[in-house]
Amino acid sequence: MPLPFTVPFGADPAGVIVPIEEASATVEYRCPACDTPLILRAGVIRRHHFAHKPDANCSPETVLHAATNRRVADAIRAWRAGAGPRPLVRRHCAQCREVMDRLITERVVDAAVEHRLASGRILDVALLDAAARVLLGIEVHVTHQVDDAKQASLGDLTWIELQAETVEDPAVWLPQRAGGRLPPAVCEACRERPLRRRRETLALAARYGMQELPEGYFAIELDCWKCQWKTPLFYWPGIGVGRVAPEPWPQIVKMRYSRTAQTSYLANGCARCDALLGDFYLEEALYNAIGQDPDFEELHSAFFTPEADDEWERAGRGLTVEEMINIVVPPA
Repeated sequence: MPLPFTVPFGADPAGVIVPIEEASATVEYRCPACDTPLILRAGVIRRHHFAHKPDANCSPETVLHAATNRRVADAIRAWRAGAGPRPLVRRHCAQCREVMDRLITERVVDAAVEHRLASGRILDVALLDAAARVLLGIEVHVTHQVDDAKQASLGDLTWIELQAETVEDPAVWLPQRAGGRLPPAVCEACRERPLRRRRETLALAARYGMQELPEGYFAIELDCWKCQWKTPLFYWPGIGVGRVAPEPWPQIVKMRYSRTAQTSYLANGCARCDALLGDFYLEEALYNAIGQDPDFEELHSAFFTPEADDEWERAGRGLTVEEMINIVVPPA
């Protein structure tokens, strides 16, 4: 006869999922998965736990999955009843890894466990609006992650996947994966950084009497190696591996012949003496100019070491530096 396994949660007579730490010896609890009675072990020697009877047709994985589904749904209902905090999604910024907490939308009014979609697929937990439309799907991972087939069936529905063992507070969700319409998590500082770079690049171009540049350029200013006068340098995604610059090109960017490389390529020149400012010079200048930038490595990768040529070709022109960075170095 199989030995009974320990269970971390039990359902009280009202259906509320109760952690073992909060269980009372005077209350009868049932299994959240198979609905059979649980035995409360609350002695003084062993750690407190619930246990199935030996003949129960259940498993630890099934119990953890069912209990987590119900705890998450209960957190929504408790919030809406004024008996608990508003649930939040805790994510890391895709660029700087800063922790960001985002409260779920006020449009959520209820939660449904094992909710069937029109496609026939079943969501572990569905967050619903007043018209019973699904605003967010939640999948709970115990032994199986969301596979490709289920992702395809979810379409553009926004969803997150939670690892059951990490759901300590059912009102704080730490997605291990996300999909649908949910955009990459980016903090305010990282959202501002490309905008700041864009403003500085346009201001630098204007200072040298150049027309407004299309998206995709990043500019710095430094001394020309030949005449020692100040000159701007313009970078664009893939400059170090021969990518064509967004058009129209800045006046100092044109096809130039390099005696060192013994070939012509699109490159910067000094705004005063027109000396060639080649790739080696640009790479060294980038190190010196933005070595303290918090996403320096990603910038260097975008300009000099793209890894996915086919993605770059499909992306075409007109993307911002930040967008091209995310092609080369996808958000974690």
